[in-house]
Amino acid sequence: MKKTIHIIEPTLQDETGHCCGYVTALIEASMNSNVQLELWVGNNAKNLFGDQVKKYCFFKRRLRRLQVLFLYYYLLKKDAIIFIPTAGQFDLVILAWLSKKIRKKHNKIFLHFHQYKIKDKKIRILKKIASENPDFHILAPTGKLLSVFSSNGFKNCHLVPCPSHTRTNTKINTSGTLKYLLYAGAARQDKGFMLLVKLIQYLNQIQSKIPVVVQI
Repeated sequence: MKKTIHIIEPTLQDETGHCCGYVTALIEASMNSNVQLELWVGNNAKNLFGDQVKKYCFFKRRLRRLQVLFLYYYLLKKDAIIFIPTAGQFDLVILAWLSKKIRKKHNKIFLHFHQYKIKDKKIRILKKIASENPDFHILAPTGKLLSVFSSNGFKNCHLVPCPSHTRTNTKINTSGTLKYLLYAGAARQDKGFMLLVKLIQYLNQIQSKIPVVVQI
């Protein structure tokens, strides 16, 4: 019997943003595995992913946080596996608070942080949550970001790069000359910046004249 993982992406409405590529990569990875995914996404995401996965177009922008609260409560009560690909402070605090209210021990909550601004108040909150919820799984794309959580008490910390996905129907025009390479959003360490640097170094070594444009 396959395990069900509930992926929660309230802001996922269309193909824009890295969260769509992330979820697409997760769907592809799950195809030949012993897990099945259920997506909880924005109310305008009806045309995404086809029939590849069970999907609930649930979240409305103005009600998003309230809906998240009730959805987390519902999933925690049924002891579901929860995975948040783009987690934030709100998700961490709410899940910790609800877990305490429900009084269940969970080893099934996975939060992938892509950024986390350090403040004294946040550090105090992190330490408190870590002490009360040692089974939370924290994921981060860089060692530096992951250390923020591991150094403040979280035991289950995993270094996980952001998965990427290239559409299979991407059309490449081979009839003309290549004018430039465009890397949208690549000027961040957790979005493949070092790979971009290596590519530019390689192009320099082979004396390529192809301009590289980085969109930040």
